[in-house]
Amino acid sequence: MSCTKRSLFAFSILGLFVLACSAASAGPLYDDQCYPAVTNTEGMNPFDRLEAVEEIKKTKARYFRCMDNKDWDCFQDTMTDDIDFNVSGALYALDESGNAHKSGDVVIDPNQIDQSFWQVNGAVNVRFWEAGALTGAQTMHQGHMPEVTLTSPDTAVACFTLTHHLRFPMFNPFAGTPLESFLPSQPPHPELFGYGFYREEYERGNDGKWRISHLRFHTFRVDITYQR
Repeated sequence: MSCTKRSLFAFSILGLFVLACSAASAGPLYDDQCYPAVTNTEGMNPFDRLEAVEEIKKTKARYFRCMDNKDWDCFQDTMTDDIDFNVSGALYALDESGNAHKSGDVVIDPNQIDQSFWQVNGAVNVRFWEAGALTGAQTMHQGHMPEVTLTSPDTAVACFTLTHHLRFPMFNPFAGTPLESFLPSQPPHPELFGYGFYREEYERGNDGKWRISHLRFHTFRVDITYQR
């Protein structure tokens, strides 16, 4: 290897090392952890644990399928009656410094989001909130790589990686809401592409079904575009 090639190789290795160290020292972008510090599944055998994890995965699969299919009875049944629900994190992504990424011509400051619009409590209210927001919209949600931890025989914490694509109709479904300013109806068909993960808590009801009791969404990248 020539002297020049050796120098370039050494420089490349040094650059990768610096990048790795920078990434390691930056810390996580989001504080919510997928693994709780305290768990207690005493009395559950390995089969019961595996069965519970599989049922939680199926609950989340139904959540996505029923939402995209606009089957709101099914969608509501995936959540507890008193669910704590907030997906405002779908609007922005953070860089390693904790600043919001730009999406197209839009930068959404998470500190300026009106949480009174996004914070929804109760399965019935979430159902009608989502049904109203997605009226006429084409949506596709795909969940992957589940991380499920049982915290007791009847409770759990789970994270699901998500990609979603939402194509809104020519009219503005968010007219009169805090979203109207950055999802205008002209040009038509605003589209949102998001990449991130859900952080959730689950409870098993008296009927044996696992349902979502707490839901947050964190985004690594969000793209807002307009299609004619």
